[in-house]
Amino acid sequence: MGWGNIWKEDKEYGTKNVKKQNFKKSSQEGFKTAIEFKKKEFQSSFYDPTNDFSERSLSFEIRVDPLTGETSRVVPETGIEFQGREDLSDLIKESEGCFFCSENVERLTPKFKEDLIEEGRIEVGDAVLFPNLFPYGKYSAVCTFSGEHFIPVGKFTPKLMKDALIACRVYAERVHAIDEEAKYCTVNWNYLSPAGSSLMHPHLQSLIEVCPTSA
Repeated sequence: MGWGNIWKEDKEYGTKNVKKQNFKKSSQEGFKTAIEFKKKEFQSSFYDPTNDFSERSLSFEIRVDPLTGETSRVVPETGIEFQGREDLSDLIKESEGCFFCSENVERLTPKFKEDLIEEGRIEVGDAVLFPNLFPYGKYSAVCTFSGEHFIPVGKFTPKLMKDALIACRVYAERVHAIDEEAKYCTVNWNYLSPAGSSLMHPHLQSLIEVCPTSA
């Protein structure tokens, strides 16, 4: 059964029909559950900077809740420890020179395969967009706002925001050009550790998929 069929079935399979569809009563067997747990495995491929830019493929799963129709993702472990600090001054100093910084981004971030992004990365102004080393989906990317390691929240300029969002738009257009089913795009941003970010360097995450993240 293809993913499209799985998704179509679950879109039509709402909680209001649970009693009617999920349970069949038999005088001999009592109640018999008909709940089916559905999942599908995907892969994301890119050129890995941690292994001399050789090709790497990582697997992840999308699972569908049989009662609500909502989806969840089981993704590779990042190995990055969440830093839940309110005083960020020490963390800023400790993490300077990360792989998103201007002196490292070309050398230490992944590259797209040529069939998707021929130039390897997308650059718009100071923004640089590249594959997510720990992908959330088949088309999963990270976009840095600039090479500057830390930007105070009040110092994000309209140009920084615009360039990063344009890079994400270009990425979505490139993906859709080679995969017409990949038409659901999200752009996500949680900045600094109080917002749950695992990295100090300001960046967005862009995901293009063949199905919405949740029903």
